[in-house]
Amino acid sequence: MAGTGLGLSICRGFIEAHGGRIVALDGPQGVGTTIAITLPVTAMPTVAEDDEDLEDGSAEGN
Repeated sequence: MAGTGLGLSICRGFIEAHGGRIVALDGPQGVGTTIAITLPVTAMPTVAEDDEDLEDGSAEGN
């Protein structure tokens, strides 16, 4: 089954849109290809400790 040839291009678009990078490298012992991606790490969202934080709007994002 033949593909459209767009797979890596689409992946590159998604990865770069998120501030990442994609590169093609030689595979182990020069056989095949390894595709490496890097994406930036972002802070985890803050979660309210209890219901009181939700009621008074003190949870982050409110």
